[in-house]
Amino acid sequence: YFGGYGPQLMLTWLVALLTVLTGISANGIIVTRTDADIPTILPLGDSITRGTGDSGSIFGYRDHLQDYLGHHYRFVGDVADPTSNANYYVNHAGVASETTAQIESRTLELLGKFMNEGILPGSMVLIHAGTNDVTNGLTLTDSRDNVEDMIDLIHTHDPDIAIYIALIIPKIGFTAQVTTYNDLLETMIAAYNKDNLYAVDMERAYLSDTTGLCSGDWAANCMDDTTHPNDLGYQVIARTWAQAIEENQ
Repeated sequence: YFGGYGPQLMLTWLVALLTVLTGISANGIIVTRTDADIPTILPLGDSITRGTGDSGSIFGYRDHLQDYLGHHYRFVGDVADPTSNANYYVNHAGVASETTAQIESRTLELLGKFMNEGILPGSMVLIHAGTNDVTNGLTLTDSRDNVEDMIDLIHTHDPDIAIYIALIIPKIGFTAQVTTYNDLLETMIAAYNKDNLYAVDMERAYLSDTTGLCSGDWAANCMDDTTHPNDLGYQVIARTWAQAIEENQ
C-alpha cells in the first residue's frame, strides 16, 4: 500500500497521469493532441465521407484511416460524426446528398477555417465526390469541372496542401456511369501537371477487391445499400487512402 491507497488504485492514477502527459492511452491509442503538433487532414465530400451505412458509429472510413496512419494526423471539418469520441477525431466536411457543385461551393470557406496559416507540412484534403451527380443524371463533364475547380481553390489557397482525389466507389445499378466519370477525373488529374495532386482508385479497390475484404463480391459483401459502403466497404476505402498517402507523403 502506498500512502494508504491500494496498488491497483495507484496504478490507475499513474496510467491516467501518463495519458494526460503524453496523449497516449494504456493501449497505445492517442486520445489527446494539441492542434498544432501534427499535420491536418480535411475529409471533404458527401454521405460517403460522413460515413452513412457504417453500422458502428458513423465514422465510415475515418476511424479506420486514423488507425492505419498511426494517429499522426488531425482530422478537421465543420461536421462531427459521431458527436464525440475519446480515441478518434470526429470532424469532417461530408454532407449527405451533396453534388460536386455544392461541395465546391463550400470549399473556400472550409479552407479558410481549417487549412489556414499554421498547418504543418504534410497536411492534405481527401475528396470523394460525384456519387450524387451520377445518381441524379447530371452532366459528368460538368462534375469533373467542379472537382477541377476544387483543386484550383486548394492550390491557390496553399500550394503545399496535398490533394487526394478519389476515383469514386462503384454504385449498384450505375457502374458504367461511375466508370465514365472516373475516367474523366483520371484524365483531368493526369493532365493537370501540379505537385501534390493524386488520383486514388477506389473503384478498382472495389471491383478488383484489391484488399481482399470484399471476398470477391463487392456488391454483396461491401455495400450497405446501392450507394453506401458497410463497415467492410469503409475499411476498403480507408486502406486505399492510407496506401496512397503512405506512397506519396
